[in-house]
Amino acid sequence: MAATRLDAAPSVLDAAPSILDSAPSILDAAPSIPSKPTVKPIAFMKIIIVGAGIAGLASYHALRKHLQSNNSYRAVSIKLIESHTSPVNSTRTIGGGIGLAPNGLRAIASISSEAAAYIRERAFPGGLMTFRDSEGRLLGQMKGGTAERYGEFGQVMVLRATVHEALLLGVREEDVQWEMKVVSVKEAGERVLVEYGDGSSELADLLIGADGIRSVVKDSLFSGAYPAMYNGLTGVGGFIPISSLPSPLQESFNTHRITMAFGKQGFFGYSPCTSLSSSAPFIQWWTVYEATSNSTREKIDKTELLARYGDWKSPYDTPERGLYKHLIELGYDADPESRIALPRHVTPRLPHWSNCTSL
Repeated sequence: MAATRLDAAPSVLDAAPSILDSAPSILDAAPSIPSKPTVKPIAFMKIIIVGAGIAGLASYHALRKHLQSNNSYRAVSIKLIESHTSPVNSTRTIGGGIGLAPNGLRAIASISSEAAAYIRERAFPGGLMTFRDSEGRLLGQMKGGTAERYGEFGQVMVLRATVHEALLLGVREEDVQWEMKVVSVKEAGERVLVEYGDGSSELADLLIGADGIRSVVKDSLFSGAYPAMYNGLTGVGGFIPISSLPSPLQESFNTHRITMAFGKQGFFGYSPCTSLSSSAPFIQWWTVYEATSNSTREKIDKTELLARYGDWKSPYDTPERGLYKHLIELGYDADPESRIALPRHVTPRLPHWSNCTSL
């Protein structure tokens, strides 16, 4: 049966040329198709970024690099709104120390080579981590983000304030409005209305919320349905001048760049967070543990930390005192502004990250 059907096929195909012969007249009538569609330039685009921290500044640099070089936009205005005062006019420490992985440093370099160079010049190369127990015994070492493996950008330990300073480089003064609090944002057709604490308001074509865990933008988008919640963990830490540390510990940073010790009461870590060649190098120390109350810096005294870590052992103990006890005491003898307490808050999973137009 299959053979007889195939045998019949030529008579059908023989008729096809008469249909195809008429195709040229149809194609001749078709309009020519441009090789590249024409994009109508947008006359003006106004963007507001709420929050001039690391995320907000990074967004600013990325938008300036990619949008303002795009011929689809004749003019793009990008403005940062920050509720705090300018760091130039403040002595307040911005955050603690952070570990910046190779991909993070590479991402910063992709939007601002000047910022990446600023960070690398002031940071401590931290590609090797040492793990110990509370008795001082070596548990192991791990390479994490070494320049040998990842090329130009290795992992660094650095002050959060240094990253912030770096990203402020290249930001035009007229593009940042300090000490301006956003109280609400509302959709206004295809635009968004931004309302400020001083009673003023303005419209934007695009608004980006980079205003932290207690985001006004997030609360406006979801009517306050997803508030940040304390998750039961509190981080405490600070900075100590390297010059005040025992000589054996200072020398150890060449081989034990980041140390983290673990015990029943939590963990305790320390590492340099500035270049050792700087005029006044520092280490950062930090710990995270369960705390039933949402603690602040003023509520946590050294008695609690000494009870947890004061009798822990280290190869760098001296006859006078143990290293961890010494670090805690030095941390609390330093300027209170150099010590931080960070209760951990988390935001529940959001159903979406934007509306369909401008927020």
